[in-house]
Amino acid sequence: MGVEQLQKLGVGFQTQERTKETLRMILYSEGGTKSEEADSHHVLEILVAAYPGHPWATRVEGGVVFIKHLELGNNWGMVKKFADINHDATRFKHEIIMAAGEFLERAGLVRGRANGDEIVHVEGLPDKHQPIRRDGKTVH
Repeated sequence: MGVEQLQKLGVGFQTQERTKETLRMILYSEGGTKSEEADSHHVLEILVAAYPGHPWATRVEGGVVFIKHLELGNNWGMVKKFADINHDATRFKHEIIMAAGEFLERAGLVRGRANGDEIVHVEGLPDKHQPIRRDGKTVH
């Protein structure tokens, strides 16, 4: 099943090989209306193409685009006003890619395909909201 078919369901899965283990990647998209849902799916398509293997969640509602990297595991993410980025398809795509890429860099992850690195610290995020590592410890 392709990304477009998965998006119609609102949840998608991407398989990624990492040292003898298979990971299932959750992709999630939603909107407040059918039109916003379609816009949210479009944002997710852009993210999957630019940064494959990362677990993205997108939501478009009330003129706002919300983008979240699901490995962060809390309510922090990126927010863009839809009117500020929706001038044309090229600018829209560019703004989404740049926002997500900035987040990946702030989280110490590579821009591009996910390589299995874990988010250990996110620049600009308060200490009390830093991610909890897989071993259960927080890094400050």
